[in-house]
This record gives sequence, structure tokens and C-alpha cells, in this order.
Amino acid sequence: MSPYPSTLLMSFALLGSSAASTVSPQAQRVCDDIHSAAPSRLVYAPSSSKASLNSPYLAELYTNTTATYWDAANDADVPACAFFPSCSEDVSAAIIALGKEPGVPFALKSGGHNWNRGFSSTDGGVLISFRPNLQSTKLAMDGLTANIGPGARWVEVMQELDKSNKCAVGGRSGDVGVGGYVVQGGISYLTSQYVRQHLLIAAPAADTDLLIKGFSCDNVVEYEMVTANGTILSVNNHTHPDIFSALCGGGKSPDLRLIYQILTPVWGGGRTYGSEQLDKLNAAIAEFISGNQDPSAAIILDYVFVALNQTNQITVAYFYNGPTLRSDVFANFLAIPYLGADGITTQRYPELLDTKVTSALGLRTSNVFNSLPNMPSEKMRSFLDWHWNNASNAPFVSSRQTNGLELFSMALQPIPVALQRASAAQGPSALSLDPNHGDKLWIEYDAGWANIAGDGVLPQQLKAVADDALAYQKETYKGVEPTHYVSGDLSVVPYNPLFMNDAQYTQDVLKSYGPSTYDKLWFLHRLLDPENFFTSRQNGFFFKTPPGGMTMPRHDWRAT
Repeated sequence: MSPYPSTLLMSFALLGSSAASTVSPQAQRVCDDIHSAAPSRLVYAPSSSKASLNSPYLAELYTNTTATYWDAANDADVPACAFFPSCSEDVSAAIIALGKEPGVPFALKSGGHNWNRGFSSTDGGVLISFRPNLQSTKLAMDGLTANIGPGARWVEVMQELDKSNKCAVGGRSGDVGVGGYVVQGGISYLTSQYVRQHLLIAAPAADTDLLIKGFSCDNVVEYEMVTANGTILSVNNHTHPDIFSALCGGGKSPDLRLIYQILTPVWGGGRTYGSEQLDKLNAAIAEFISGNQDPSAAIILDYVFVALNQTNQITVAYFYNGPTLRSDVFANFLAIPYLGADGITTQRYPELLDTKVTSALGLRTSNVFNSLPNMPSEKMRSFLDWHWNNASNAPFVSSRQTNGLELFSMALQPIPVALQRASAAQGPSALSLDPNHGDKLWIEYDAGWANIAGDGVLPQQLKAVADDALAYQKETYKGVEPTHYVSGDLSVVPYNPLFMNDAQYTQDVLKSYGPSTYDKLWFLHRLLDPENFFTSRQNGFFFKTPPGGMTMPRHDWRAT
């Protein structure tokens, strides 16, 4: 998932196709090497000849860690051993051990939330899990930052910070892990916030103004990072500014310090609507993207097909940074009749995130991402109406029983210029968002299915739905300027960048950042990992071509 994964502690795993029946001698030597360095944190696979060395605690931890993934297909992958580091030095030791044995794959797991199979699991390699030993959240002595381990889940982070009435700019789903979320970008309910918070530190003389804004990665103060040769680096805007800015949009680290903001109880929750309200909801979301002037408000609109009762419905997640609405920002939505009980209430922020419906455990999954322009209201409403009607009648939905399709959804995420401005104000990042390009709508397409037979067809069919929408929008609305558009090539800028958190492995995320950013990331990668140590051991959103378009000579693990 990193543009230059050699520099980062958390890189993504190769895709496995079936459970390993035997452990290679090379993988065994790596496991033995790590065990020698940290015997209390390394556990061998149950089938290993050295499984007798495992303590009951580690054996149970191995089982739980390899069976708790968002994408249930990962459960079939069997690592030769699992390592649970407790510090950067542990991770460094593992990287050095892997470097001694060419060809041994490895994976790193934070929350295991990624939809792409194999991005945090490995079959026959070394699994490095940042839970449970690197999942702590500590409010720093400076009173302005929090030190957060990559193995933490966001609900755990928020619960800890809430004790001091603080909140990180973090995930909207409490189940999501910190590590991959942050360095892939990390959109938050607070992302549009561009306000100066007045913080009383210890005494009036110590008053400080703190700026909260943008994506989660925009609010990172420092990363701790391990290079391909095991060197541990502290990366911030002063020590390594090029690497620091590039980390916003791809990569991982075991130790994050994020700016927080004070929160009172917040207003928020969800409502469910019948499919007959689709047109009204589409009109409301289009108006919200272009017309919202209140940065305290955020919303996600999710079209959902549920196979169990073969129904289409729309769920809307509302958020307002305060105990009550201070504007009419949601007036269009709140006037629409909804189904069942009202899920909106005033609550502490961790309570809002601690929902039991955020896990897809038990289903095999895939996702795809589209970045689309937010057009003037009537055109946008018409396009969204067409899009959902077309998608809900796609072949993989109508033939759902063949592959055991259980769930299909499209999550609409507004990306107004105010949000882009909040991110850009922090400085350059890999995401390369430019408010001059106008308002955007980001759509995450998700599918969950039960049958293994679906693995070979449903990811491609899901992508076809997204590709059809992209082609239809470009053809039908060619030349239509996004709302609040100022400048930029209309054939390019409304459709970029792709958002790594929500993208499918087939999508060229790094190229979507634009030529200059892509070239910068490429040269950083070549500088920091000249031997392609990380990219030869794993799959993820790596470079597909160097500057100039030449094909990179690189093994595709998915073909084996």
C-alpha cells in the first residue's frame, strides 16, 4: 500500500491463493532467527515441527490473529509463524531476518480491515501483527499530541483520549485499525474542520492555538519508521520533509503522533430509508456537497442491496461536531421520511464510533473506488439516479445465488472544496488535492459473498459497475464543470486522485496522484529501497511503471 514501502514498518502482504501445506526451509530459518531475538513474541504455525515451543497464550493469539479479518478469504492463509512486536527494535529485527532469506514473503497487520485479499495476510510467510503489543494510546507530555500504536483500533483510541476530553482526527468506523488507515489518507468526520481551537494547557501563559484540519495523515506530527536494512528513523517535517509529505497517501508506521481537538458530546447516528426516497436523497446529497458552509457537519450516504430479503435501502450516517445542530445543514435530509427507529442522538464521540455493524467478518469481500465531479444539482441528481438503478440491476446482483452474494453497497462520500482546502493548508502530500478542481464525490463500491466460487468473478464484476459509471459520466456530461470549479483539465482532475483506503488492488492509485507526485515517489522509492526488498516480497499499491512508462520487471504473486 506504500509508494515506497521499503521505508515503512507496515507494508502490505502478497496475495495467497491457498493454505500452505509445508513451510519452506527459508521461511523456517527466518522464523527461527526472529524467535532467537524475541522468543516471547514469536509463535510457530500449529503444523510446524517447532509448535511445541509455543506457549498456550501465543498459540491462542496465533489462532485469533489469523482468523480475524474483514475479508474472510484471508482466514485460509497460514503463516509459517506470527510475530507480535512490542517496539521498533523488534520490527527492525524481523526486517533484518527477512533480508537474509530472499523470497520469503511477509505481511503486516494492523486492524486487518483492508478489503483486498492478502494485503494483511500471508500464506507460508511471516505475519507481523501490531496487535496486541503495539495498540496503546498515550497522551503526550506536551499536552498537544497523542502517541498512538499502529495496532490500535479507532474506538480504542477515542475511548482513551475521551478520558481527557480529547479526540484524534481518525476513523469513522471504530473497528478500523490505525496504521493502514492513517498513511493511506484517512478520511474522518472531522476532515472538513478548518478551525483554530483554543487550548488551555496548564496556565494562561501557556495558551496555545491549534489548527485541526484535513485527512488523518494531514494531522500526523511524526512517524517512526523502519527502512529495508532495519534502520529506525523518526520522520517529521524537519528531519525528512520529502518522506514525511509523501507518507500522506501511502505507507505505514508503528508509532503515530496525531493532533487532537477538544470535543463536547456530538450529534449523530444513522437513519435508514426506503428505495422510494432515492431521488430525494440524491438531490439532498448534491446540494450538500456544493452548498454546505458548515465544517462541523459530515455525512455518508450508502446505497445497500441486502440479499437476505432482496431489498434495496439507503442508510445515511450523520455527524455534527456539537451536541445540537447549529445550522440547517441537514434540513433537506431530515425532512425525508425514514424507516424504523431513529438512530440519531447526542452522545460521546467514542459511542458514535462503537457500532456493531462495522464488521464484515464471515464474508469474502472486494471493493472499488471512483472519484467523480459533483455537478450542478439537477445533473448530479439525474446521474446518481441512473447510477444506482444501473448498479442494482448488474449481472452479479441478479445472479446473486450463483456466487452467494450477500451484500452490495455504494458509499457516497462528499469531498467539497472546503475539505480539500483544509487538507491542502497543511502542506503538500501524496494525495495532491487541489481545491481549484472543484467539488468531488467519492464512491466506495463494496461486495460481500459467501461462496469461494465468487472469488474469481465478483471482484471483476464489481469493478465493471464502477467502470460503467465512470464511462457514462464522462460521456453524458462531458465538459460540465464541477461545482466551485476554478481551473484544471476537465478530462483529468475531477476523476483523481484515487483514494487508497477504498481502492481495489487492480487500480493504479499512485498514478492518480499526478505525474509530478508519481515521479517524486518513484525516486524516493529507488533511493530508499534500491533492491526492491519490500516490493518483491509483497503485493499492494506499488509502482507499475517507472517515470517514462517503461514496464517494471516484477513478479506478480497473484499469478502463482
